Amino acid sequence: MGGFLRAVRRLTTALLLAGAGGLLLAWFLASRSLPDYGGRRIAPELSAEVEILRDSRAMPHVFASSEADAFYALGYVHAQDRLWRMILARKTAQGRLAELFGPSALGLDEYLRALNLSGRSEASLRALNPATRRILEAYAAGVNLRLSEARTGLGRGAPEFWLHPDPLEDWRPADSVALLKLFALGASKAQAEELRRALLLNRLPPERALLVFEAEGAADLPPPPAEMGPPPPPPGPPALRSPPPVPDRDAERLAPHVGLAALTSPGAAGASNVWAVSGARTAARTPILANDPHLPLTAPTQWHMARLQAPGLRVMGATLPGVPAVIFGRTARVAWGGAALGADDQDLFIERIAPGDGSAYLTPEGAQAFLERRETLKARGAASREVAIRETRHGPVLPLELFDLAAITPEGHVPALAWTGLAEDDTTLDAFLGLNRAQTLEDALRASERIVAPALALAVADEGGVAMTAAGRVPLRPEASRTRGYLPAMGWTGEGDWLGWMEPEDLPRKVRPPEGRVAAANARMGAEAYPRHISFDWDAPWRLARIERLLERDPQTAAGFRQIQNDVGSDMAIAVSPVIPGPLWKAESEGPPPTDPRRLRRLEALKRLMLEWNGEMRAEAAEPLIFTAWLDVLTGRLLKQGLGEAAARLPGARPEFLLRVFEAGPVGEAWCAAAGSSSARGCQDLAGEALDEALDRLSATWGPDLSAWRWGRAHPAIHQHDPLGERRLLGLDLGWIFDIVHESGGDDHTINRGLMRWTGPQPYANRHSGGYRAIYDFADLDRSLYALSTGQSGHFLSRFYADFSMLWRAGDYATLSMLREDAEAGAVGVMRLTPP
Repeated sequence: MGGFLRAVRRLTTALLLAGAGGLLLAWFLASRSLPDYGGRRIAPELSAEVEILRDSRAMPHVFASSEADAFYALGYVHAQDRLWRMILARKTAQGRLAELFGPSALGLDEYLRALNLSGRSEASLRALNPATRRILEAYAAGVNLRLSEARTGLGRGAPEFWLHPDPLEDWRPADSVALLKLFALGASKAQAEELRRALLLNRLPPERALLVFEAEGAADLPPPPAEMGPPPPPPGPPALRSPPPVPDRDAERLAPHVGLAALTSPGAAGASNVWAVSGARTAARTPILANDPHLPLTAPTQWHMARLQAPGLRVMGATLPGVPAVIFGRTARVAWGGAALGADDQDLFIERIAPGDGSAYLTPEGAQAFLERRETLKARGAASREVAIRETRHGPVLPLELFDLAAITPEGHVPALAWTGLAEDDTTLDAFLGLNRAQTLEDALRASERIVAPALALAVADEGGVAMTAAGRVPLRPEASRTRGYLPAMGWTGEGDWLGWMEPEDLPRKVRPPEGRVAAANARMGAEAYPRHISFDWDAPWRLARIERLLERDPQTAAGFRQIQNDVGSDMAIAVSPVIPGPLWKAESEGPPPTDPRRLRRLEALKRLMLEWNGEMRAEAAEPLIFTAWLDVLTGRLLKQGLGEAAARLPGARPEFLLRVFEAGPVGEAWCAAAGSSSARGCQDLAGEALDEALDRLSATWGPDLSAWRWGRAHPAIHQHDPLGERRLLGLDLGWIFDIVHESGGDDHTINRGLMRWTGPQPYANRHSGGYRAIYDFADLDRSLYALSTGQSGHFLSRFYADFSMLWRAGDYATLSMLREDAEAGAVGVMRLTPP
């Protein structure tokens, strides 16, 4: 027996030593890719020496003798800090994800190959001005300098490449254009919205479907064409596909991890707040501009801060690694920021295949051959797959297996996508580089007119005032179109064909308005009706209304702007309370005292919501959790009654929909009665049952004591590393190592936004927020402020991986200064790139 125990002890000791040795080896290999922020590098393509000063937050301050040299250095520092993210984004744009992740990514690769972002980006190079092409070439050379170091060094450039090996091919100018197109794809929700509406119309009567459509002015939309709902389009009518293609759920799971969450969830598209006031409204009599772009939270954040200085170029702000430009930021005299415009810049066309000829599709002029090419998809650890990619006059044909496209495409038809971002004359990079050189507000507005995609609401300020403009291509559709871009169009009729684009002068614009303020928060912009409108899909106006109300408090200061950016008051909760909790509280509080424990708990929850809560979604409060869970359950009951299991495709609380149902009279009451149990006779009874169910769920998770519940525990900000945040290795949860997690306030409708996925083990977690915040104060532009939600570095062993996260959580900021002495204070390194 003693010998057996000794053997067990020795084996256990050996395993522990092996495990410790493995961890030490992993740490050693990972640490080899930590970038060195000092020293000297020989850079053959430079015309003169470039200095890169890293300030106390590791932001690079680049001092160069020419624009091209400055952007060369930007390429190098981007690749130093974010090489994995850049290569992952390039693989995504190229449709080569399966080379990293294996055959489960082949379906998403096929979708991306159909879009052909890389090929269209090569074509777009010809549309860019020569100065932009020179910058692209210099930037690519800078990236390649770092790639050559990574290929020959022990660390491989980033620790992720030990799990997902890649040959680290040279960077090309077209790669940067493709990444900008990829960013635009992730910022648009139009395709997903059209799909959602088409699915609803296949399952609901039109009058109920319109209640679910959250588009502004949905009640004014014309009835959907009979051809777009069941039965499928005539003649025939052809039967829906039987059996339908097997949905590729692997692709849907992967899309959010490569910046494409908007393809599966419209709410995950780009959002943001931006506002500015002129000197007439500030204490210092000079303008102030604030911006916080909303994107999925990632570790590291998608944004990277940089400052570039060269003759004719003085700019600093937020960049996207892989793209040679400051996207949102300031020059020495101008500041700008942006929010997603929400333009309807994508349309799905259902194309009818020509009878008896599968190589052609129908048009108003007769049959026309598909453009077709063959693509080979390579997968790590599996055989290659050859696919046929087809294109129509409207755009690429999309794979039916993805995103429920098969459910809206009858037999004998295929779906095709028209999208402004597929333009081969895409001059968006020209526009951003023009902003980087702007010296006046008018310079910035002229530059913005070259934006193609993403479509933005752009706020600009200089010492003389402020402006707001819509920027980007907005399709112009036929007035006679019945689908009007809010549903997939019938490609064979021609009635949904785009007629061109709205001219820049036709888009909404305010220049130095007399009221002295501008603001955008993804709500309706512009008053034009269809077809000269921007979209039917607007965010609810609650965020924008609250910003505008807070901006009425004169005089404004930078400190006041900080408070507004961090505001967690919910005008949505204030709007919903009189309609849903209010009547139920009145009935419960005026009725006989309850003796049932569940009714007592219901009364306590209603008392908290109606008497002790002002609608602030504070992390330390219980009321936001009660309110959110209640609306979640109530929405789910109503949608499941109408949609069945398809309701799972529309998760979460939908307050606009709830308000429409509860205020819809008999139609709403009938829906509520059908969605409740036998005791629910209408909407008020259903609201009570939903509240009880929500409290049951919360008690099971957080305990029976309502006073101990905290919104921040249920609503943590999860900055997830893609793709390692959801991986396990040898039983170890890698998210514990790579993710950045902390409690947060706010919700989907607060200025300090914290958008939720509403599914999974943490349905109320904050997954989408302002990963970058900035306040530009013209009283002293070198005292402007910024914050990142994580840090500059993408390397999990770097002290700059998460150093900003606690400041961001607390609503604090660092200084955004062009003064050299500010950059030198606490600097962490100086590097010089030198020609041979």
